[in-house]
Parts: sequence; C-alpha cells; structure tokens
Amino acid sequence: MPERPLADTIVAPLVVDPERAGPSALPITDTKSRYSTLSGLGEGGMGEVWLLRDAVIGRDVAMKSIKSELRGDDLARARFLREARVQGQLEHPSIVPVYDLGIGPNGQPYFTMRRVRGRTLDELVRERRLLLHTALTVMSRVCLAIEFAHAHGVFHRDIKPSNLMVGDWGEVYVLDWGVAKLSSKDDPELESKVSLVADAIDATTAGALVGTPGYMPPEQADGKPVDARSDVYALGATLFELLTGQPLHTGTSVAAVIRSTLAGADARVSKRYPELDIPLELETICVRATSTAAEDRFPTARAMHDAIERFLEGDRDLEMRKKRSIDHARLAKKARKRSVAMREVGRALALDPENADAMRTMVRLLTDPPKTLPREVVREMDEERFRALPAARRFAAIAFGSALMPSMLVWWMGVRDMRWFLVSIFAGAIASALNFLSSGESISLRRLGTIGASLVGMVAASRLAGAFVAIPVLSLGLAIGLIAFPRRFSVGASIAVGLSGVLLPLALERLGLLAGMYEISPDRICARAELATFSPIPTVLYFLIITLGPIAAVCTYLGRLVERADNADRRLRLMAWQLRQIVPKN
Repeated sequence: MPERPLADTIVAPLVVDPERAGPSALPITDTKSRYSTLSGLGEGGMGEVWLLRDAVIGRDVAMKSIKSELRGDDLARARFLREARVQGQLEHPSIVPVYDLGIGPNGQPYFTMRRVRGRTLDELVRERRLLLHTALTVMSRVCLAIEFAHAHGVFHRDIKPSNLMVGDWGEVYVLDWGVAKLSSKDDPELESKVSLVADAIDATTAGALVGTPGYMPPEQADGKPVDARSDVYALGATLFELLTGQPLHTGTSVAAVIRSTLAGADARVSKRYPELDIPLELETICVRATSTAAEDRFPTARAMHDAIERFLEGDRDLEMRKKRSIDHARLAKKARKRSVAMREVGRALALDPENADAMRTMVRLLTDPPKTLPREVVREMDEERFRALPAARRFAAIAFGSALMPSMLVWWMGVRDMRWFLVSIFAGAIASALNFLSSGESISLRRLGTIGASLVGMVAASRLAGAFVAIPVLSLGLAIGLIAFPRRFSVGASIAVGLSGVLLPLALERLGLLAGMYEISPDRICARAELATFSPIPTVLYFLIITLGPIAAVCTYLGRLVERADNADRRLRLMAWQLRQIVPKN
C-alpha cells in the first residue's frame, strides 16, 4: 500500500494541559548524582543549555533549564514546561528528542535531550560555507519537519537560521520550540505578554509579539492569530537569507524591521541582488512564501517542500546532463571519423548548450572542411547536379546549335568542298542532340559521342583557315563546358579534349591524312581555304561571329560561376563568424 503524504495523514493534535502538567506533577530528581556538568552549550530567550554526562546510561546529553533571572516567573516556568512536552511529543528525525523532564534539587524544572553536534545555518551563512544544493536540501527537510509539527497542531513561530542546525553527519534539526503555539486547548496566559527582550533584531521577542522580527510574518508582527502559513513565511525569509547571505528585512531597530514586515519586502533576488546568479525558480519560491497576504503563500510547508524538491530534481538532472555533455564532447575530440565527431558534438550540445568545449569543437568541424568528402555529402552534391542537369543540357544544346549559324555565312562565302561543309553541319547537329539527351554521367556513350562529334566538327571547320584560326576559341568553349557541366569531367580530361580541337587537325595534316592549310615564309603566313572561298563581307562576318560569340558565351558562363562561388564564400564566412560569436572568448 503506497505511503500517504504527510499532509493528508490524520493525527491527534498535541494537548498540554497546564492543570495536569504543572511543576507539581513532576518528580524531583537528584541531578547531581546522575549528571556531571561538562561545559555550557548556549542560551536562548528563556533557557540555558549545558552539556552533561549521564552516568546511568553513559552518554553525553544536553540539559536545558530556565535562566536564573526568570526562575521566579511562574508564567515563564509554565512556558518552559510546555516547550519540553511539545518537543518531547514531536517524534521526528529533525526534532531533537527529549530524554527526561523533572525538577532539580534547586526546585527549578529542567529537561534533557540529545546532544546534537553541528553548526547552525546562521553560522554557515556568515562564514559562507553553505553550498546552494546543501542549503536547499536542508530547507527541504526543515519544511517536512515543520509540516509534521503542523499535522500535530503545533506552530513553531520562531523559524530562523539560528534555530536550524546541520549536524556533522548530515542531520538536520529544528531547534527551540519555546514559543510554539498549539492549535488545541491551550492556556491563554501562555500567549499573553511575559517580558520584552532587549531591542536586538535577531533576538526572540517573548511578549506582545512572539517570535523574531525579520522572520515573523505580518500577521504575527501585528499580534493576530497565526496558522501554518505563518511558519511558511518564516521558512521563505530563511530561504531568502540562505540564497543571498542577507536578511529579507533590514533595519537598525526592531521597530524598523517590524515596519518593513508590515509593509512587505521585495523578495526578488534578481532585483535586490542582481549580481547573484540565483535561478528564477528559487526566486519564485521566496516571493510566494513571503507574500504579505497569507492566502497568497504556499498553503502548507509540504507544498513549499515539494517546490524545492522539484527544483532539486531539475538541478540534479541538469548536473547529470552536464556530465554526460562533457563525456560526449570528449568523445567528439577523440573521434577519428568526422561523422562520429559531429554526432557526439551534437549530443553534447543537446545536453548542455553552454558546453564551451563542445561549441569550439563544433566550430572547428564546421569551418575546417575534411580532405575527403563524406559519402552523404557526395550523394547530396550528385543529387543537386542532377536537379541542375535539365537546364544545363538545354544551355549546352543551344550553345552547340548556335555553332551551326556561321555555316550560313560559309554558304554565302561560297562552298568549295561540300563534303567538309556537310561534315561540319552534321557534326554540330549530332553534338547538340547528344548533349541534350545526355544523362549527366561523367563518362557515357552519349557524352563521348558529344565530344567526338565536336572534335570532328572542329576538324571540318579547320579546313576553312587552319587550326590556328577560330578553332582555339571553339576548343576553349568545349573544355570549359566539360568542366562546368553537372557531373563534369576532371580538369585534366577537359583540358585534353580542348587541346585536341587544335592538335587533332595538325596531327592529321602531319600524318598526310589532310592537306596542309598553311604556307609559311619569312614575311608572311598564308592560310589556304579548302572548305570555302574567301569572299570579303561574309568572311569578315564569319570570323567575327565564330570568334566573338564563343568569347561572350564563355565570359557570361564564367561570370555566373564566379558569382555563385562568391555567394557561397560569403555564406560560409558568415556562418563561421556566427559560430565564433557563440563560443566564449576564454
């Protein structure tokens, strides 16, 4: 059967009846024969605490007795006895157990309790020896102890750092139940004015105002009835002090602190102490717990405990995520495969976006390209080229087709050998058709056919004025097209094809398969026309078109390539700059 929440547990409220629990009902104990005094431990508003040795059991115990100046005050004695019985009946790990209650030989009441070893939160805060996680864990346990007391109808009314202790072994104790209030039948006289402690802000006021100024809620400072939410306020004020090292309410006198309490203090740490890096969740807990209106606070100490625990769970999860992020960042730096490094650095940043080491590794991976592209990148580039293939094929087909236009000028000039004329026309047409039907693969029959037809066409065109006139421009256009076309040839292969446009006609002439086109003498070079006659006007137009047209086309195409490369370079540089901005400088 699951354990029921403490707040839902039905318990009987404590009852301390003065008529049945007065000093006369206590046994007189020979404390001198059983206890030996070792040293003093401290004192509070009404009592003194001594460290004694219990000779019967053989252990050290703490004994609390009324201060000497209050021993004649019957009301102080009654309050003292109620404190012993309330504390003794609240059996909780964070409430110091009471061992014995009686009257000493001097006729004064006393009670013994466990001797606790540790430091109060007040001391730890002043010495700045309290880590945030430890402080929150302590407050979470204190909230449960206070909730336990509330479930038994007891309100502490004096929760503050000096009344909370952290033991040497991690124990947490709520001390000093001397001004606790019972919700059950109680002696009204115990709530009346007893005596006013000196005007010290951190002292418990036992009088018209019961509690400690600066930690008590407005209703308690105003002398109105208190309930569980009143202790929640004190818990919130204590938490604020643990987080900031400063009290929630400040002032040089009790009156000033009371005025601050009634007016309400701003518990937003981010506003009062912006230099502190306090999570917003904890600030929200402080603000809610210390609300001036009781109905706006946490309804129970258990609810405040749950809020702290939710933060601690998230904090522990964050700590675990940071550790895992560090591990992934370390694996990313050691990874030999780039894909593994990228995957690990991605996981590291997903777990902790502020992991500076992982961010530096990510920037290095993104701005320092690998020597060999990953297969995925090659596949994506191939897909991009295939998407660009239709437009490139149309452009190439138009370019090859435009090479047929000068043939009309050759016809105008006057065809001398119809065979070379027809060969040049058909070669250009075949190259244009094959290029349009090309699949875009680097090496295919269609692409090889396009290259072959182009070279045949240039051999035929060289019969007009030789390999050194117009043919080099056509060869250059063919080589650039092979380099820039999607799924391009290698640069070496493209250059070889381009050079072949000039070298092939010369090689055929050298082998005697074609007639030589040049006659070279000391003062002139004569080109012999084998394809057509040199009519003045069409000849000039032919050489203008065959020379200027490819130059303009090649420059236009190269301009687009350079512009595209510049845009890509700008995008990469911008990406690198943006990544550098998110990496810490140190």
